[in-house]
Amino acid sequence: MNQLKNYRIKITVATPVFIGSGLSYQKNEYFYDRDTRKIHIINPEILMRWIVEKGRIQNFESFSLSGASLSKFFEDLRVRPESIPGLIEYSADAGAAVEQGRLIEIKAFIKDTANRPYIPGSSLKGALRTVILTKMLRDAGREEFLDNERIAKKNPAAQIEIKHLHTLDRAGEKANALNSVMSALSISDSAPLAQPSLTLCRKIDVSKGGYEGRLNIARECLRPGTEAEFILTLKPESGKIDAGYIKKAVEEFGGYYSRTYADKFSLPQGAVKEDFSNCILLGGGCGYFGKNILYPGRDYESALRLAAALMAKKYAKHKHEGDVETGVSPHTLKYTEYIEPNGRGSVKCQMGICRVDIEERA
Repeated sequence: MNQLKNYRIKITVATPVFIGSGLSYQKNEYFYDRDTRKIHIINPEILMRWIVEKGRIQNFESFSLSGASLSKFFEDLRVRPESIPGLIEYSADAGAAVEQGRLIEIKAFIKDTANRPYIPGSSLKGALRTVILTKMLRDAGREEFLDNERIAKKNPAAQIEIKHLHTLDRAGEKANALNSVMSALSISDSAPLAQPSLTLCRKIDVSKGGYEGRLNIARECLRPGTEAEFILTLKPESGKIDAGYIKKAVEEFGGYYSRTYADKFSLPQGAVKEDFSNCILLGGGCGYFGKNILYPGRDYESALRLAAALMAKKYAKHKHEGDVETGVSPHTLKYTEYIEPNGRGSVKCQMGICRVDIEERA
């Protein structure tokens, strides 16, 4: 009798991971404590109630028009925000995102109703889908339909997924998601993670030559060393995609990613070469390879040409037309910088690298 099989997946964050909630905070929506190097996200309703109760409406109007930070507002009033009950919703380590006290936009990590970060099972499943498809394509060899670049440019990823994953006969149209073997895999959300797991990380784009472009955006990220556990349930319909197949796909992915893409970039100053063994790329801001399976379906040169054409069409202002000549597309690698615990120094690294361990549950 066919039965469901349950496994425990443990991921260990190797480099900062960002999974966005869709929320972002401007400098007038949080304050920065220089002494503790923490940022504090405030409850706007409680702030407005306090402003009205203390007769500070005029002060707040002047502050709003000035474009100053919320930290400056409280400093001018000589008020410690921590003294206002309920004002602080949660706090996070400012990490390397605050430079010389200059505050920037913060992208928020997804959290539960108690403001505790967690990793959605759908995010992990998406990362594993990329890894599984990469193995399928590398095992199968060249994708013939991708030879027709006019067709491939429409939506190559969708065509690849339908061919290799939509092997069930549950619904009329083969493209229907119900026909995908991935529907036979379910992954739970992680348990809530501790608030100190979060640190702010600056968004950095690195060129092939190793030159950095620092953007005025910080992300709340899970810091390296954070561990999260999930329950993977496999239905009989998953076929060859069992725990062993997923493990093998993960084992092969890191080396392939490194050889095909990451190794083509020079390290930025101060960065150390990453260990990609037994890894996946998880979350937002980890780059093209974290969600795309174009390269495994072609030889490198033709994949490069197609990737450059697709990127040029989607991001017309980013000059991807020259990617073929430079030998890599996309032509930027996604980096960040974080401060190690207890201020032991900063680390510059790629985004989203996680180690994966899978074992059967008793």
